[in-house]
Amino acid sequence: MDPDGTIADIGAHVYYHASGPYIWIDDLAMNDIIGDNDQKADVGETVELVVTLTNTGLDGSGINAKLTTNDTDIDILQAEANFGDMLRDGNSTNDNPFKILNIIYMIIKIQITV
Repeated sequence: MDPDGTIADIGAHVYYHASGPYIWIDDLAMNDIIGDNDQKADVGETVELVVTLTNTGLDGSGINAKLTTNDTDIDILQAEANFGDMLRDGNSTNDNPFKILNIIYMIIKIQITV
């Protein structure tokens, strides 16, 4: 065990944090069903972001995440998502996708905070 209470198996990419949940983004899928459905955030399209989080720490309850950006050319239409309770080594996908309106860019810069 590391001095900070972490058990790490680098070869298997498994990290355990003894002080609480350790949540990270495992997968991100984009749906542009309110657009041309080509799985790309084209200019002017509203897209949904479906995020899968993984918890490699202790059990966590009521996990929520917030989508933010400093980019004034992106409108966030649905900024918060609920991931529910997450057990150690468990994962969860947001049942209410984040929604953004891509006004100008082909590359979207966002941040998800858990």
